[in-house]
Formats: sequence, C-alpha cells, structure tokens
Amino acid sequence: MKTLKHLVIFLFINLLIAIPSILAQFEFVQFTRYDQLNWSPDGKAIGFRCILLDEAQPEKIKKNILIKNLVSDQLFCINPTPERFVVSKNSKFLMFSSIYGIYLMRLDSSLHTYQLLFRDPTDQWSLNEFGFYDNENQFYIQRLDYQTSETIKEYFEFNLPQKLSDQIELIPIQKIPNVSGKPSYNLKTVEASGDQSLEFVFKNKIIRFSPTSDPTKPENFNLILLSKNRSKILIPDCRPRLLSLSPDSLSGVICVFRDGNHYTYFWDHKKGNLSLIEEKKYYSISWLNNEKYICLTEDGLFLRTIYLTKNQKLDQWYIPEWCSSIQPDFPQYELQVGFVEDAREAEAEIVRLQQSGFIARKIYYQLRSKSGYRIRVGGYQTRKSAQTAGEKLSQKGFSYWITRIDDFFDYFNRASAPEVSNFGDQSAIIDYKKNNYLRCRILIRSSNQDLKIIVPEMNNIPGREEWRINYPEIQKQ
Repeated sequence: MKTLKHLVIFLFINLLIAIPSILAQFEFVQFTRYDQLNWSPDGKAIGFRCILLDEAQPEKIKKNILIKNLVSDQLFCINPTPERFVVSKNSKFLMFSSIYGIYLMRLDSSLHTYQLLFRDPTDQWSLNEFGFYDNENQFYIQRLDYQTSETIKEYFEFNLPQKLSDQIELIPIQKIPNVSGKPSYNLKTVEASGDQSLEFVFKNKIIRFSPTSDPTKPENFNLILLSKNRSKILIPDCRPRLLSLSPDSLSGVICVFRDGNHYTYFWDHKKGNLSLIEEKKYYSISWLNNEKYICLTEDGLFLRTIYLTKNQKLDQWYIPEWCSSIQPDFPQYELQVGFVEDAREAEAEIVRLQQSGFIARKIYYQLRSKSGYRIRVGGYQTRKSAQTAGEKLSQKGFSYWITRIDDFFDYFNRASAPEVSNFGDQSAIIDYKKNNYLRCRILIRSSNQDLKIIVPEMNNIPGREEWRINYPEIQKQ
C-alpha cells in the first residue's frame, strides 16, 4: 500500500510538470520573427533565421535556420531539435519529431536526414504519435487537434532519392494493405515519463525504486539492489526519471533526479556495478542491440555503446555554405544612448537615430518614483563590435555606454524596417508589422515589380486583422 501511495504521488508530480506545456497551447500567444535573408547561388532558394517566441515561456526562445525552395514551393527547417524518436526494427532508419515537423534519418555512414513533413510551430495541432510499419518505407503520423481534442491518423510512403542532396519523395496512402489493427513496426523506445516500471528484474537480482521512510519527502525513492534476501541502497533519496534494460537483460540505463540535478547511470549486471555516465537527463532511449543504443539527452541525439567506446552525436546538421553567414546565436550587447521621461520625446530620438543609420528601440523603465524610456541601439555579438558601433555613434554626436541585453523576448518582439536582399532583378523582402505582437512574412518582388508572399506569417495571434501588401511602402525598399 505504501509503494502504491508513492507511485500515485510520482505520477501526479509528472502530470503537474506536463500541465503547463499543455495549457500553453490554448492560453498563450506564439509568434515568429524572420531575419538574415540569404539567396542560394542559383537563386532557387532563400535561407533565413526563424525565431520562435512563446508568451508562456518568454525566457525560452527557439532559433532555427529555414530554407524556402522556390522551385518546389516547400519550406524546410535544416537544423531541427529532436523531441521524440522511433527506430525501424531493422535499425536502418530513425524517425524523429521537432517543433517544425517529422524527419527521417538514415542510420548508415551518411546519417543523412530528410524532412518528411513541415509543421508551422504555432499550428493548433501537435504530432501525437508516429511510427513505421512492416513495410518500412511506409509510416503513419497521428495529429492531435488542440481545439477539438480529436486525433487524425495519416499514412505515407517514402522513396529515397538516388543522390543524398535530392529531396525525398513522399506519397500519401489512403489505406495500408494487410496492417489493419497491427502495431507499428518500431524498436521499443523507453521515455522519461510517469507510466514506466520502477524496477529491473534479472535472473537472480532485482533493481527497484523503493519509497523512502522519510514522511517529509513522499516523492523520493531509494534505488536498491535485492539479491538472496539482501538489499543494498545504490542511490538514496532520488526521483526516478528513466529506466531501460538491454535486450539480453545484462545491462541497463537509469536516470534519476537528486539534489537539484539529473544523473544518468549504467548498470552492468555481470559486474554488479553502477557507474555514472553523465550529469544529464535522458529523455528517451532505444536499444539497437545488446551493446548499442540511441538516446535523446539534454545535449541532443546520440548513438552510444554501453562502455562509451562509441559516442556519436547524430543531430549535427549540414548547413549549406551559402547559409553560413546566417548567425543563429543571439546578440549580447546594446548601446544605451539616453533616457527620457516622455514617450513622444523617445520616439523623436529613435527617428533621429534611424535617420543617422542606426536601428533603435525604446524600453519602458520604472524605479520607485522615476519612470521613462531607455533608448538603445544595436545588438552586437561581442563587446568589441559594440565598441566599434559606439565610436560611429559618437561621430554622429550621440553619447553612449555598452550594456548587456537582458530582455530577449521584448528585443525580438518589435517592428523593424523591411529587410531586403537582392538577386539579379528579384528582391526578397521581410515585411514586419506589430501591435502587441510582432507579425512578419517574406515576399518576392519580381522583375515586373509584382509582389508575392513566399513565406506566410507563423503565429496564433487571436483576432489578427487582415494584412494587405502595402505596395507603395515596399516599393520604396
């Protein structure tokens, strides 16, 4: 009964952890900012940085590089962050999800990755489930609609291209023959969740999470080793996060939370030894054989062996050379050029700075009885580059000092002048608009001056008004 009570508490805690992310899909606004346009050398694609801002988690800002293929009219994220994964039973393919969709990785020497499905990260649905079938070039995805709570299952077939650089062919399937009612054809994946087993059972030993005797810490467990009526505490006062046993039951991976940190251990049944792998959280793990596994950790997706003779990071993405100038990292410094109490005076100062060629913003500030607006210019990656820009400000008659950026959500949630990048007689333009939240989109201006939206805005701003193309304004750019 005591063990059951602790298990219920453990499950409840995991549910509380999950609730904020679920509610965030319904209650809070997500929106994107595009910048750093780059054309491919042949003019057939455009790369740019996409920053995802979430009102529910303003401190967690996601940054990725996206490419728009102007020939196929497809949008790709080329450096996705894996969130969940499955492996085909013959260990030839790995499929993973990210905020930008579903991806397929070849588990051969190339480790080449293809985007199967692009998802707007602000869409009102998520990838609830996905996996392979017996015919391993066929797979399914199951979408969960946040508004209706309905699930939709879709089936696809993929054909690998002859050249790694070519796009994968994806074919929707109405019905997969001879698989009705069958489970998906994947290797077992154990995820860090509250519905897993709390023990390993070997031939003559058991490793078990057992509730502690401390009534003030009902959520804590001891990891104990049971053998021949003896028990030994391996890890005291911890919370289980992940337990996974190798196919031959001779080794295992155990992740716990203890003293404010996550720890992941390797259990060697032959040696009866528990050794620390690293002070990181493991989110999921799938065994390819008795000695090799794939795991998703805080640091990414890895292919590892039990004694770490192989430790290969899988999510090291190929970035085309023509996208190498796109800087994914955020600037660290700004130049503060003044403080004024009146909003109109602040706007006038920003206009004066912009007329001198500087990008500026105002930040409302209040401390006790004093309130007003800080006027800042930039951002810059290094203090040296900020100093160089500051010297140019001084030459224009502005005083300044260097300060760190500490409000990235507000820094990116601001309108800017359109960003323009030219290729021959064509122009790519990022158009910005802001009320409470930033909206942006990418347009192409052709040689005959026609404008076309090639990357629409990605956000879930409620009640957003129609955004027409402001032709005269963009023509100025």
